[in-house]
Amino acid sequence: MTLDDLGGRVALVTGGSRGLGLNHARRLAEAGARVVVTDLTLESGMDSVPGVRAVPMDIRDTAAVRDLIADIVAHEGGLDIVVNNAGGASGYVDPGQDPVVAFRAVVELNVVATYAVCLAAAPVLPDGGRLILTSSSSAFRHTFDVPASYVAAKLGVVGLTRALARDLGEAGIAVNAVAPGFTPHEEMRKRIPERVESMTSAAVRDQRLKRPGTPDDISSAVLFLAGPGAGFMTGQVLLVDGGWTFV
Repeated sequence: MTLDDLGGRVALVTGGSRGLGLNHARRLAEAGARVVVTDLTLESGMDSVPGVRAVPMDIRDTAAVRDLIADIVAHEGGLDIVVNNAGGASGYVDPGQDPVVAFRAVVELNVVATYAVCLAAAPVLPDGGRLILTSSSSAFRHTFDVPASYVAAKLGVVGLTRALARDLGEAGIAVNAVAPGFTPHEEMRKRIPERVESMTSAAVRDQRLKRPGTPDDISSAVLFLAGPGAGFMTGQVLLVDGGWTFV
């Protein structure tokens, strides 16, 4: 058995139809897991990704989250790994939006909805199950023009990771998080094409490892946390940022 052998495991990836989430789902499936992904809208061709089943869903709908967990258990025979990838600062994109309303929207998506997914999944996870949350290097160093709501939310994810690790440890469930650095990917190039090159250059300039991060860099950390090699880790946040945060 290798450190990332996931044969026979069932994994859920939220926000998994594009960007880093899609890469996580593909890598989990390649490692042998049966994977269910959710997203608000699904990219065309998702059903053709081997080993991956796609379900459209808004994770802010707690009743829908509970129903999804029950459906996974019924159809897949259980659930072993949850990768909470859904998040972002989408509540901040409207320049005319009240800033407090925008702040609440970002915290709702990144922290409250993530907690709801973990809360629904924890009772069905086995001893040895994994909850993996997503923070951000922006929670630890603030140089990019990142909204305060996002920084606060991703620091909240760090606290949530540690609290869940405390609460679920006796059940044998390991709870950890990844905190990606700036990682250009196709979805980002579609969303902010005019900024990707300058942001990449700025990140590489400040990193100790002088190359851009890739989706596989982040997914490799997720696979490690999901696999047998991380069986005695809990409450930890893996910064995967080329050394950007400690400069």
